[in-house]
Formats: sequence, structure tokens, C-alpha cells
Amino acid sequence: MLPVTHGDSLHRLTVLFYTVILVAATALPFASHMSGLVLPGQCRGAGRAVSDLRHPICVAYSDELAEENLPLSILYLSLLFAALLVDHYLRV
Repeated sequence: MLPVTHGDSLHRLTVLFYTVILVAATALPFASHMSGLVLPGQCRGAGRAVSDLRHPICVAYSDELAEENLPLSILYLSLLFAALLVDHYLRV
């Protein structure tokens, strides 16, 4: 999480920007043919979940929402790496 130094409106815009970049970057291994079909399924589901969870922060920022979001971001990355491992060994 980034510190809120320039106000809530800029922080909300930054959260939205980083969410879009994160979800788009998770599709890069599939787009560059480095993964099979497990990763896109995980990216679609988890990307939608991350977007839905960060939407309230972009609408009405609060510290409580941001604190609840951090463990979910760590879980998202863990699931992404697990999908990459499964995809590597199964090669569906």
C-alpha cells in the first residue's frame, strides 16, 4: 500500500491505476505463450475479485477498507504463483 500524502482523490486514482495494471500484467504469461490454460482461468476469476474488492476504495476511500485489502492482495499473488506452478507442471 502506498501512503496517502497527496489527498484521498489522488490515492483513489492511484489504486484504480495499479489495479488495472496488476490485472493486465497477470495475463502477460498467457499472451506470450509462456503458460497453458490454467492461468487465464485463474486470472479471470481472481482479477474480477480484486477489481470488485478495490472498487469501494476508489468510490469512497477509508483506512479500514485499505487495511482489509492488503491481505487479499497477498492472497491474490499467492494464487497467481500457485496457478503458474500448476500450469507449468500440467501443461493443459
